[in-house]
Amino acid sequence: MSDQKKLGALLTAQDWTAAERLLRRLAKGKAPPPEVFYNLAKVLEAAGKPDQMAVWLKRAVAANPRYAVAWFELGRVALGAGDLEEAYVAFQHAVNLKSNDADARRNLGRIAMRLGKWVRPQPALRTSQMSRRRSLATASARKMGYLTRSCAPRFCRIVHASRHTQDADTHGERVTSLATALSQCRASRRIAKAQRRNDLR
Repeated sequence: MSDQKKLGALLTAQDWTAAERLLRRLAKGKAPPPEVFYNLAKVLEAAGKPDQMAVWLKRAVAANPRYAVAWFELGRVALGAGDLEEAYVAFQHAVNLKSNDADARRNLGRIAMRLGKWVRPQPALRTSQMSRRRSLATASARKMGYLTRSCAPRFCRIVHASRHTQDADTHGERVTSLATALSQCRASRRIAKAQRRNDLR
């Protein structure tokens, strides 16, 4: 049985002691892949030895600086140890490598606020907030019969613009922008219906 299959069987059986022994042997091999270091760190965590994780996660990102999930775990470990600066750096790497990782962005934003890095939290937290706003606005418009699936992307873009354009800072102007968006979508729906009627003739 190959080492990979052995490791899989040990992890399935939650035999952390044997899995740790196997991974430590592999880590001593010639140019082991970064996954070995990462898996060893996770096994140590499962075995109740979280204090030993950092050294192996650091070896994982040293072997592969683009190992996003290892940077994320390194951030978790640093945060658990109370080292906010190291956690900030690790989560920043994780976000840079995988910008759609909502957990990494959320952790980065929270740590930035605790460190007083006031410029950073907004980009880190904005993505999930905008996504929720677009989803709610789209769902409401579609429920009222104003929005078809075909014009939803345009509506979302206008919703986003109304939130972040300097010329639309007041509530009244945002409402006007959204009303314009709905009007455009209704017009698109009428055009689409007319085109379908022409196609059927």
